[in-house]
Amino acid sequence: MSDTNRAIARGFFDDLYAGRFDEALATLAPDAHYKVFGVPEDFPLAGTYGKDQLGDLMAIIGPTVPHGTNPTITSTIADGDVVAVIGHVEALAVTGRDYANNFVFVVTLRDGLITQVDEYIDTQHANDVLFDNPPMKRGTTMSENTQQLDPRDEAEIREVIQRYSETLDKRDFDRLADSYTENATLENTFEDYIPFGSAFTGTLATGAKEIATAVGNLMGPLNATQHFLGTILFDVTDEGVRTQTQVIAHHHRGAGFFHTGGTYIDDFVKTDAGWRTNRRVLHTSWTTGDPKVVTGD
Repeated sequence: MSDTNRAIARGFFDDLYAGRFDEALATLAPDAHYKVFGVPEDFPLAGTYGKDQLGDLMAIIGPTVPHGTNPTITSTIADGDVVAVIGHVEALAVTGRDYANNFVFVVTLRDGLITQVDEYIDTQHANDVLFDNPPMKRGTTMSENTQQLDPRDEAEIREVIQRYSETLDKRDFDRLADSYTENATLENTFEDYIPFGSAFTGTLATGAKEIATAVGNLMGPLNATQHFLGTILFDVTDEGVRTQTQVIAHHHRGAGFFHTGGTYIDDFVKTDAGWRTNRRVLHTSWTTGDPKVVTGD
């Protein structure tokens, strides 16, 4: 079943990218939905589209890449009726700039038809290159603070978030402490429907070194991890900056795997050493695979 679903999911995107729209639609259930994550007011593609509205989405994308796109699917991972399609796409945008983006499509199937597609991309890059709409300096939403975030601060915070994931996947766990303040906290939360979520909800560790040790103890026994980061939203707060980062995490131990999707919610403060995370909440929205791969139970 997993191999069949994998072929259906990949075939959908092969048809869609090749312009075989009718063939792509034929693989969708009548009640299927296609979701592009992001804030609709900021990103023209963001929203949830029914089967009969998918043409509207294509009509928005088409003019932004008049010469077409060059997608590459690098892998597909199946767990029953859920398939993750992973790859990257390149194109020359109508703005005259090179568009290059990674993607993860999480596809849910029922009785051989696709019922849900969740699209994860770097929406800020897409917004900037495809629509000539660079990232906004957001404020007011968290604390009615009207300050704008300096572009240099935004770049530094983005670097901290990205370097953290790189360091984690390189398994250099001690260096994870460099991203946190001395009194930082790391917490886990889960969507209510995830059956084992309540057992792992709460504070994982407090203190930069303690967080690095806790994460190392959890991730160390794994053979490999890979973290894909998507949109990063910035909000100025009274204390500093809050970010929300889309993340898909792959965890592998031998032939077993456990993959999760969710959001890093980080509270950043400016220290003498630069911007550091004072509190991180990892909110998990979905999982696929065996959680024992990570927990070791």
